[in-house]
Amino acid sequence: MKPELDALQLEAERCRIPKHFRQFVTHVRAILPFNRSFACWGYPSRRSLIYLHNQDFPRELVSWYFSKGALWDSPVFRDWLIQNKSAIWIETVERIGRKHFDPEVLEHLERYNLQYSLYGGKASIPDDFFIVFMTDMENLTKAHDYLPLFSRIVPWLVQASQQAYPAHLLTVRERLILEKRALGLLHKQIAGELQISERTVRQYLTNIKLKLQTPDLTNAVVMATQSGMILRRKKDQSKAFF
Repeated sequence: MKPELDALQLEAERCRIPKHFRQFVTHVRAILPFNRSFACWGYPSRRSLIYLHNQDFPRELVSWYFSKGALWDSPVFRDWLIQNKSAIWIETVERIGRKHFDPEVLEHLERYNLQYSLYGGKASIPDDFFIVFMTDMENLTKAHDYLPLFSRIVPWLVQASQQAYPAHLLTVRERLILEKRALGLLHKQIAGELQISERTVRQYLTNIKLKLQTPDLTNAVVMATQSGMILRRKKDQSKAFF
């Protein structure tokens, strides 16, 4: 196992572009037998995400979860920000108590068999920044067996992801166009304000939907707003967990 881990660590250090990171996750999967992986990072006290990275998680679940703004109010997420240790999702739920969770969130995650997921990453309170990874395991036994290995690999996932994806998921222009759409402006109005063609506006919105993994523009607007990628409401800007 040591040669494989040494190779992974070296690969993480060399990771510079998205293609490298996708290959890195594939190599991680060869020694850590998870089914699907998901990652996101951003600023917790601002309730603002920078990036979503999904490899095989159900897109409809990701869309629903972030449209609901469920991450920011998740007891598991808030507990992890303080503990900053890798853990098994269902065990954290049971430790905290199911009564503290939105039943709809519990139902959705268990329906997609994500209750045995390992999660961890980097939670830096002084820097107000977090990077969290989630990998679902087949059952609780496997989750226990591989938690130590996951904990060892997580820092490399953090390093590789930040080197491969240094920018915001949505570009400045994409955020601007989506904000204007969220305010109710039509394609023609957005095009006029930005002095671009309606076709270009539609292409930007198509790209945004692809990045947010939803075919529906209304849902993309809600998802970007609730996740803090655009249009942070004043009442949310000062809201913190600590």
